[in-house]
Amino acid sequence: MNVAIACGGSGGHLFPGVAVAETLRLRGHRVMLLVSGKEIDRQAAATVSGFEVHAIPAIAMPPLFSLRLLTFAVRFFQAVRQCLRLFDDFKPAVVLGTGGFTSVPAALVAWRRRVPFVTHESNTIPGRATRLLARFATAVAVGMEECVACFPGRRVVNTGTPVRGALRKLPASEARWQLGLDQQRRTVLIAGGSQGARGLNSLVIEALPNLRHLGRQIQFIHLTGEADFERVRAAYEANDLKAMVRPFLKEMELAYSAAVLAVSRSGAAALSELAWFGLPSVLVPFPAAADNHQFFNADSAAKRGGARVMTETATTGAMLAATIDELLRGVERRTMAEKMAELRRPDAAAALASLLAEVGGVVEPAVVPRELQKSEIIRLLGERACTVHFVGVAGERLVDGVVDRLVDHVVQAGAVIGVADIHARPLAHGIEAF
Repeated sequence: MNVAIACGGSGGHLFPGVAVAETLRLRGHRVMLLVSGKEIDRQAAATVSGFEVHAIPAIAMPPLFSLRLLTFAVRFFQAVRQCLRLFDDFKPAVVLGTGGFTSVPAALVAWRRRVPFVTHESNTIPGRATRLLARFATAVAVGMEECVACFPGRRVVNTGTPVRGALRKLPASEARWQLGLDQQRRTVLIAGGSQGARGLNSLVIEALPNLRHLGRQIQFIHLTGEADFERVRAAYEANDLKAMVRPFLKEMELAYSAAVLAVSRSGAAALSELAWFGLPSVLVPFPAAADNHQFFNADSAAKRGGARVMTETATTGAMLAATIDELLRGVERRTMAEKMAELRRPDAAAALASLLAEVGGVVEPAVVPRELQKSEIIRLLGERACTVHFVGVAGERLVDGVVDRLVDHVVQAGAVIGVADIHARPLAHGIEAF
């Protein structure tokens, strides 16, 4: 199956798309990634292999009556033409959009070519692009339960937000060694995300003088973005605080593994990664985020006990420093780590890949997650007489109840069952008993 994934524009759109692309590739599917021309997309695209990657010229829609509307229209038309050419050559069976402006041209071409389209929304509050595209989508996938109610009358599947396969947790000591950090100091990660770094950088710079008393006990990993690198590096030096300051870090698994606390924006991808590593966090939502969605994301994590929320406009540097000091000294941080880890969805990439396979007409019975077991595939089986053969079902990897449930649904749909396995194991005999 060929799958086109439009996932550019920001880390929150890009990284979940890359994560599901990795899962699809492992299942033998071909994947084409459509990204934007922004620097974050170029840097991230350089770290992936095994996919076709194309930058399309789409840009975000400016306000109405803006002089930039003409530029937007020209770039949008160019993006649509490019998607038409790419889709005619690649012939995708299904198209996935992860939100943002790169999804719209791809969705329009999918609709014109009658190719099924799935849109994925990672945030608690759907963005403009997702709200528009959901009207034409075959299915809507969401990353948070709060978002399900935002799409009444549509087929909505809560898959979670996929996390890149490269993000594997390492022992903290090994991560600190690879980054050249002090093994005896507690490490705080500061990450402003691909769009909202400057305001968070300024808040942290304001907080540093109030953290000087922890100078021998603390160290920082601070990811600044390109524009603020020198300003932030100079601030740590001026306050005599140990810090690894970088504009961007490809090996984010090292930063997450080394840290005991994060100060971060609250985009959906960032939250999914913080949850993946069980990293307690002080979340400072990006105030310019559309519909204030980062605040609602942060509030969701805070209500579950994994984070504290501090709004940028109501927080001073002294307040942020006091919160960091309190969490580093107290026992609450350990409880927050446990609560944050409870938010992770390790099956998110697999669930979204299975949804795409189903919508694209490919049956993958061994990997169909719970959300999809009573799906369109089972309905189609019930429409005509057929035999379903389970091959190699006695393998240990398939036992976990997945085959049993699939057999039950297939039998209820009225299909005849066949079974074959080189090993005469109890599971195979059990299926034959049907």
